[in-house]
Amino acid sequence: MQQLDPSVFKRWYTIYPCYMNALLSIQGGRRLPREKCVPNPQLPELSHCLSFLKLKHVVEPGKSHPRDWGHPGRVKLELYDELGNAKNPEILTKKQAILKMLEVFPKLKSREKQPPMAVIDEMLSKKKELIEKDRKEKQKVALKGGAGTVAKKKKDKKKK
Repeated sequence: MQQLDPSVFKRWYTIYPCYMNALLSIQGGRRLPREKCVPNPQLPELSHCLSFLKLKHVVEPGKSHPRDWGHPGRVKLELYDELGNAKNPEILTKKQAILKMLEVFPKLKSREKQPPMAVIDEMLSKKKELIEKDRKEKQKVALKGGAGTVAKKKKDKKKK
């Protein structure tokens, strides 16, 4: 693999996997509607998509998005040459590049056995229900004066 000088791709567009992760919220870094996104996109998959689209790119595995630092990696993408001419007339913006990549994602071998979005949405809703149920149980314990709560400590002080 050829090493490029960082000054060469410093001004290229940056794409993080979280931009197209259907399992993240917009606050978590997702940039597009959940229906258009894919669950847990990986850095090699992004690179394969860009190679398929014949776009020049550089993979930076050590860099991470500030809102998704647990999943390191990003891709730097060249959409325009030094003179300002578009490399691909169909892809003029970063958003268009991401949308084109998402069109290629289902064709990847690593995505052939992925569950449909309906199943993923159901899993997410169950997870939210469990979190809400757990939160309500903790509130009940706190209101009853469970261990370590302020109400419990006040009762202990009164007994002394």
